[in-house]
Amino acid sequence: MVFWNLNLFTVVIRTYLFSLVLEMFGEVKLLTFRVRGRDKVGAYVNGAVVDLRAAYADLLERTMSRASACQKAARLIPGDMVRFLTIGKNAVNASKKALDYVISEHRKDLTYDLKEIKLRAPIPKPGKIFALAGNYAEHFKEVQMELPKKSRPRCFVKISSIVIGPEEPILLPRGMPPHGKNVHVDWEAEPAVVIGRKGKYIPRDKAYEYVFGYTIMNDVSARRTGWTRSYKVSDLERDKFFDWFIGKNMDTFAPMGPWIVTKDEIENPQNLNFTLKVNGIVRQKSNTQFMIYTIPEIIEYLSTITTLYPGDVISTGTCSGIGWRPPDGRGGTYLKAGDILEIEFEKIGVLRNPVKEEPS
Repeated sequence: MVFWNLNLFTVVIRTYLFSLVLEMFGEVKLLTFRVRGRDKVGAYVNGAVVDLRAAYADLLERTMSRASACQKAARLIPGDMVRFLTIGKNAVNASKKALDYVISEHRKDLTYDLKEIKLRAPIPKPGKIFALAGNYAEHFKEVQMELPKKSRPRCFVKISSIVIGPEEPILLPRGMPPHGKNVHVDWEAEPAVVIGRKGKYIPRDKAYEYVFGYTIMNDVSARRTGWTRSYKVSDLERDKFFDWFIGKNMDTFAPMGPWIVTKDEIENPQNLNFTLKVNGIVRQKSNTQFMIYTIPEIIEYLSTITTLYPGDVISTGTCSGIGWRPPDGRGGTYLKAGDILEIEFEKIGVLRNPVKEEPS
């Protein structure tokens, strides 16, 4: 019994010391980075990126052969973020041990400076990306739409192949008939929820149990999608019809990053200040408290339609300040080659992307 209590005491002390170290070094942010042509899962702590798999393998070598250590580390900390999230608690616990080891042993050789690596989207290929349309009353007002009675979230899907990471360029499409390049590419700053557990029919009071953390998304949109003009849509007003698939799913139209902040680091995700700047000028500024549908309500609704899996992402809607202007968008301000977009979210960070013409 004394031996068991001593072991328990040791675990408690190490956990307490690790929490103190993290307080000294700042919040841990989970990310995907590329070095020497390979993607890895890492953690950003106090300006350094920790190679979690390499650190865990180095730690395990103290008690087993290098081959066995590398195999176990690869099994628990894969290079793919969706697989990491699917493994769940075992991957997280292994990562905590790796961080404890790097910090306590001052193993700078297991870390990289941000300049040495390429930050990718934290989840380069999410299983599913859901996004919300019209989740801020002020956004309805600016586009001169009547605010509907609250009933259920209006959702659409973005495909995973259009995801890009920090500093990767948003590409302006070469052309789309009949408008050519003039498709009015616009910005939308949004907080995004990263799912950490498989779930269906999730009640809102348990929704946060299925959340792993939070990141930033820019729901880039082409407001003038020419092909819709040729559709016969007698039940819709032709000039106001927006094709959600075309307008939301062009290549590079889902910038994400720079990392995932775990849910325990953000006490209240429904009270985060955020801004979007274009070339240093603030275009959007709001707070997540003004969402019409909260994160638990969104998760509850989506999980009645489809099963949510680890690595799925929910972009929760944008506020006022987009470039489009009513009634037809012609008086709006849209992205052009050379622009720089920066989205900053309190407690998360900054997602920065340049804008370029799509190459021939």
